[in-house]
Amino acid sequence: MKMKPALNLFLLLSSCLLAEAQTFWKTYPVANRPQQLKEIVEVGNEGYAFIRDHSFVLTNKNGILQKEWVPAAFADLPFDKLIRTSSGKFVITANSIGLPGFWVFILSAEAAQEKIYQYQFDEKVRAVKILPAANGNFFLTYVKEMQEKPERLHILYLDETGGTIWKTEIGEGIFFNYALQPAENGGLDIAYTTPGEKKLKIATITATGDRSEQQFATLFMDEELYLPSFFCKSADGGYLFAATEAVFGMTDNSELLFLKARADGRTEWTKLVDISMNDEIAGLQHDANGWYVLS
Repeated sequence: MKMKPALNLFLLLSSCLLAEAQTFWKTYPVANRPQQLKEIVEVGNEGYAFIRDHSFVLTNKNGILQKEWVPAAFADLPFDKLIRTSSGKFVITANSIGLPGFWVFILSAEAAQEKIYQYQFDEKVRAVKILPAANGNFFLTYVKEMQEKPERLHILYLDETGGTIWKTEIGEGIFFNYALQPAENGGLDIAYTTPGEKKLKIATITATGDRSEQQFATLFMDEELYLPSFFCKSADGGYLFAATEAVFGMTDNSELLFLKARADGRTEWTKLVDISMNDEIAGLQHDANGWYVLS
């Protein structure tokens, strides 16, 4: 979900009170410069948490501010991802400034800072993602751009304090982008495209670190290659992939490729859909009525 900053440098957070069937709006002033709502998670029945450029905000269900947190020693770090673990804690990733790497902040359920980690590398690192797992644990993934070698996807399984339980990597390399989804029994599904034959694959990694793979059709349409952005499993055991065009550089591309596959990997159908890419795709869900793209 993206929100463009208004001239008065305000952020808007909206939600719907279903019980009263009315919409509330809450504004949060931003000092000095515009900021952007980046990630939002529901905090049980109690409220919402979200991040903007440099701060974490906790509100109640009516949008009333409960707490705002900024890391005292790293006030200018650009926040990027936010999750809430099964134990109620919050995990935030932030991009490093001028260094190849990133930061991880772990907050308590009351938004008190508990742990700070800096991941620093010699190689360029990008596409950092986090996903909740069982028992308060979480997955942390990122891509290393290896000079004259395929890009490697690194997967870390961390406990609720940020300690490493195990780590592994997709050593044969991935092509530019990948998508995550929870797997059964606390594991992780990773959709990615290989750099050589550019095959679409799903790697399933269990909570103990065991790995299996399934191959699908290549995401090609009209001689263009598309890369998986989101995917989810359907009741029939198959998958729906939402993929964006593999374009490097500035573009006004406004198409998504959808691919529905059976459980055995065979393609059922593909479809190109025009949407405004000013609002980046934010998720993919399905229910008894069909599939929903969040943007």
